[in-house]
Order: sequence, then C-alpha cells, then structure tokens
Amino acid sequence: MKQHWVFVPMMAAVVSLTGCGQGVEAEQQALNMRVQYLSDTPCSMVAELTADYGQRVYTFTVSADVTQEEMTLTIQEPDLLSGITAHLTKDSSSLVYDGLVLELGELDVDGLSPMEAIPALFESIQGDYMAECILNEEDATLTIHYTDPDQQQETGRETTVVFETETGAIKQGEINVDGRRVITLTCQEFHRG
Repeated sequence: MKQHWVFVPMMAAVVSLTGCGQGVEAEQQALNMRVQYLSDTPCSMVAELTADYGQRVYTFTVSADVTQEEMTLTIQEPDLLSGITAHLTKDSSSLVYDGLVLELGELDVDGLSPMEAIPALFESIQGDYMAECILNEEDATLTIHYTDPDQQQETGRETTVVFETETGAIKQGEINVDGRRVITLTCQEFHRG
C-alpha cells in the first residue's frame, strides 16, 4: 500500500489558498479549516465510504483515529471485513487482521485504494491547492474543491470536502479521478480532541 499522507508547513496553507472564490469570508473560513487540520489536535470519525471501480462498487463503514504522527483505520462493515485495521504513518503502512490482506485494486495510477481514501482526503485538506470555496450560510457548510493548479479541470485527482462551519467537522468528501467520482465519503460521526 503506497503512502501519500504528508504534513505541510503553515506557509503552504497560505500559498495554496489563492484559487478560492466567493469572497474574503469564504477564503478566511477555508484557511481556518486548513489551520485546524494542520494543528496537533487529534480527531476521530466514522464514515460510510464507497469505492467505485466502474464495474464494481464497494461500500464500507470505516472508523478513523487521526493524529499528526499516525492514522488508524478500522473497517466496521461489511461484517465479512469487520476488524481489518490499517496503521498508517508518514513512513509506513500495514494492514492487520489474522493475516488477511485487503486488496481490491487501485483506483488511480498514484495507488489510491479504499483504505487510502481517508488519508488522501486529509492530505488534500492539509496542503492541496484550494481551487474553489463555497460558503453556504443556509446549511452552515463550507465546500472546498482541491485540485492541482497545473492540470486541466477533470484530469488527475480532484477532491471536494464539505465541512460544518461551526465545528470544522467533515460532513462529506469525494475524490474524482479524470472527471469520474471514485470515492464518496459520508461522515456519520466526527470528533476533535
């Protein structure tokens, strides 16, 4: 399992913000989200994750415990895979469950797999270029679209995350590869601290 999870210095937070639209308030909220996710505050979440391979679609319920040093992901559902745990650090990763290895294949050329979807989401939040920021006051959410500014739209990997503006909790996320949605994440629980 390739590891793409990186921790970015604070200056990257400011430099990567330049693409946001919808005014200063949305940009400030986006920057605040990035700073929250770069902090040392641990968080945990339970999310429904769907991986779409085109002809095959898999849905999992996954719990994640995240610190600056490591991330632990545990499959809760489906029952057949319940208990499979991935331990990820900046330098290594491992899957643990009585010798059973979860291998469904990669969703892109960079090695994105269902177990690496949450780390990829956090990597985008912490350091990818913020191409668009949409503040929705009606439902108290901030949607941020992350992309590579050197790539054309709908090429390569693009990530969209919806946050609660009040708490900074992740509500939803999706990862698109070459314009096709390959990962959808819906957060059922999110806790910081």
